[in-house]
Amino acid sequence: MGVKDIPSKARSFAKEHYYIFILLLLALFFFHGILSASKILNNVHYINDVTFYSYNMKKSLSENSLPLWTPYYYSGRPLFAQPEYYFIDLNFLLILLTGNIYLAMNFSAIFYLFLAGLGMYILVYYFIEDKKASFIAALVYMFNGFMHTFVVPGNIMVIEGYSLLPFIVFFTVKALKTKEFILYSIIAGIFAALLVHVGGVIYLQYVFILILTYSIIYLADKNIVNRLIKLSVVGIIILAVFFGLSAIKLLPGIDFMKMSNRGAGISYQEYLGEPVKLSNFLFAFISNSLFNGSGLSAAVGIIGIILLLLGLRNYKNRAVIFSIVIVLLSLLLSTESFLSKLFFNLPLFSQSRHIERALVLFALSASILAAFGFLNLNILLEKYQKINKKWLFWGIASIIFLELFLLQNAPQSVDVIEPDKIPILEYMSKDDSYFRTINLALSTPIGASGY
Repeated sequence: MGVKDIPSKARSFAKEHYYIFILLLLALFFFHGILSASKILNNVHYINDVTFYSYNMKKSLSENSLPLWTPYYYSGRPLFAQPEYYFIDLNFLLILLTGNIYLAMNFSAIFYLFLAGLGMYILVYYFIEDKKASFIAALVYMFNGFMHTFVVPGNIMVIEGYSLLPFIVFFTVKALKTKEFILYSIIAGIFAALLVHVGGVIYLQYVFILILTYSIIYLADKNIVNRLIKLSVVGIIILAVFFGLSAIKLLPGIDFMKMSNRGAGISYQEYLGEPVKLSNFLFAFISNSLFNGSGLSAAVGIIGIILLLLGLRNYKNRAVIFSIVIVLLSLLLSTESFLSKLFFNLPLFSQSRHIERALVLFALSASILAAFGFLNLNILLEKYQKINKKWLFWGIASIIFLELFLLQNAPQSVDVIEPDKIPILEYMSKDDSYFRTINLALSTPIGASGY
């Protein structure tokens, strides 16, 4: 390709991937308040946890080591072994390249929001080969209630694992449906391992549910023996790659968990957390902006629910069957149902808090069903020739954008405050002795008070 061909190739690429560029612009717009190295999200986990770990990462990298231990938290404790902290991700790479932890934190958050949309776009396009429907699914997955009630106001690092879920499903499905199953099984295993490295261990049990559910649906065929053999090979490869690449982070995390209170398991109440109540149903599953409620939500909006219901018309399609089952599992697990009680006795679940986080399954599967619903809506309206399909698409996308984006509380940013500007740290730094005790009152002996 000559230099003269670059502009035409660029225009062709932009035209071909038009919707992907819009997803990137939406991610930038959503987090526009942190498009800076001097601003961070006004979020206690972001200010404390992400900043804290990023500083430890920067310090360790400057000493040519890994952040195995931190002397800055509760007089010292293991750091690398904590499952919720990232290791190999964009944050790590940007800290390594720039040395600026705030730039790394901010642009990582923006990138992973975009990656969530891109993953859903790719997954749905593989199922139905329609760019507009894929864009609708990506829009719902990027900005549903789970993003607004758990990811953004909570521990923002969970956005990294959230963004990888569609990719894990995509490469697993592709491994089972194509002849290049070895390659796609390896890639699926790599993405599953990345889930551990980016601090997304809280999603592992849900990845297991997603893969197991699709595997059972995949086996429902007259050629069950051959499918079972292929499924076994694919499963072994994914597990081998996953464990081989994640062991350096996973095994220390397991050892650390054994030494903590989780080693003996958690109570049933801790496991339940705040399950979705009937009074919160509309808030949790339909609209967290139009209906009042509390706790977690994975609401996909009024239009999202309508499209979801229309998507049920394709109930014979394997992808739709898969999504329907996942929706039902999410409903049963996130509420205090017989299934949530049963899963309390299973590995991974028995040591995980807040089963209502199973709403993430609804966020993923509802996005897929919304895409099928959009296709069905187009079919239903074909007899009305006065309706322009192009304007129908942009109208639906705009309403979804209005409810899931504009009517939500936008992420707020605050100025970065350097440690030497904090009075208590300045006071403590005046004592340079090796052993020191400073008797100051804390609001609580747990949580961020330890920093």
